[in-house]
Amino acid sequence: MARAGGAPLKVVLSTAGRFHIFALAKELQALGHLNRIFTGLPWFAVKREGIERSRVTTFPYVRSFLMGSRFLPLKLSPATLDYVHQLSVVAQDNHVSRALPDCDVFVGHEGVGLVSGRAAQARGALYVCDRGCSHVEWAYKLMREECERAGVPPVSKPRTLQREMAEYHAADLIAVPSTYAAKSMAAKGISASKVVLAPYGADVARFHAAPNPAVQTADMLYVGRVNLRKGAYDLFRAFSQLRIPNKRLVIAGVVEKEAATRFRAELSRPDVVCLGQVSRQKVGDLMRNSLALVLPSIDEGFGMVLAEALACGCPVIATDHTGAPDLIEHGREGFITPIRSPEASVEYIEMLWRDPDRRIEMGRAGRRRMESLGGWANYAAILVNAYAEGLAAKGSKA
Repeated sequence: MARAGGAPLKVVLSTAGRFHIFALAKELQALGHLNRIFTGLPWFAVKREGIERSRVTTFPYVRSFLMGSRFLPLKLSPATLDYVHQLSVVAQDNHVSRALPDCDVFVGHEGVGLVSGRAAQARGALYVCDRGCSHVEWAYKLMREECERAGVPPVSKPRTLQREMAEYHAADLIAVPSTYAAKSMAAKGISASKVVLAPYGADVARFHAAPNPAVQTADMLYVGRVNLRKGAYDLFRAFSQLRIPNKRLVIAGVVEKEAATRFRAELSRPDVVCLGQVSRQKVGDLMRNSLALVLPSIDEGFGMVLAEALACGCPVIATDHTGAPDLIEHGREGFITPIRSPEASVEYIEMLWRDPDRRIEMGRAGRRRMESLGGWANYAAILVNAYAEGLAAKGSKA
């Protein structure tokens, strides 16, 4: 959709990193709506994303230090990391507010849109806060509970909490990727009229199903960072309870320091394989050759690995605190469990192992589902329509 008169929208995006924002930028560029994207990453980190160089403005001066801090020999405290994170997002936000080109819509990814979003509003533009997760207060409450459950100290990030809450208040619209995230906004008093639900897509060309979907392994696959928020406690509990021969837990992702300490015994098991960060091609291979992808997240805005697994013909087992309810019908393409229910994951994995024909049919159903959703193009179309309607509503109130 375009503005009245047929002219394309002029959309400016800002993100501290890459995330899903570059997938959106690529679709907006194809539609003629992309004016500029600002990122906290250097050009070499994003040059393969398919965005014209003239439309990308980098601001890597603080963010690069934050990303490099994980490799320091001394571990920075959560309070220090939150402080450096705030330095990076505030610096980028202020920079973008000064360099902001003419636009109809400004989309600020969580944390970097407060000042620049208000600057865009002052020029008559629509300010959209893009929140990839649940409401920040809701998320913090869940994490306090999970830390208590796992017996580790809770992490406090008051600066991040205050800033993101201010963004919700200032924005004209808040874009979220899942019904779960939208419900968290409603639970915290944000009007449904302000929230736009746009589920993420998957590259169904890159993530493809196997021509012969028979699986010979008994692998339970987990893709992503290993931490408490993503359900590490339940991931290892489920695997320990699994009663199938030659089982393996294959982890494709970085094990965070806290998880490496808390789950040292679980990670040292011979049937737990930690691959570290792997290529997207390798991820696809793993998905095509595993019994199921398991995502036991306590709090997950969407979980793009779910869409990628379905595109690869791999059934998913995920909690209802992810994008699973937006992607699958329980029992058809995969299974949806409550949070903190490892026994449910065990039941479904054992079912898939006992019934390979059902696993194959679920995998095929998942592939069909992803093809029908339209991938990132459909995601962008939902948002462009919301932008146009938001501009029209803003104009009627002027």
